[in-house]
Amino acid sequence: LEPGIEVVSWANTPTFALGDTITYTFEARNTGNVTLTNVSIEDLLPGLSAVTPSSVASLAPGATARPEAGAVEVGRMHLE
Repeated sequence: LEPGIEVVSWANTPTFALGDTITYTFEARNTGNVTLTNVSIEDLLPGLSAVTPSSVASLAPGATARPEAGAVEVGRMHLE
């Protein structure tokens, strides 16, 4: 048995400026050969709302979950 997971995230825009709002999408894919249970996704970017849903009860081999985070307003801390 070989569990495995790949998690990627991306923004809805390639460029941004102070005060812009950005929405992030997350994708978790089970790259292993066993079902994963209680998979949680969390991002520590300051100001980013919680990932919804924050966990997936089970993720079969090859399956993908695509929760979304809410928006974050670009502040000075994001530009430094």
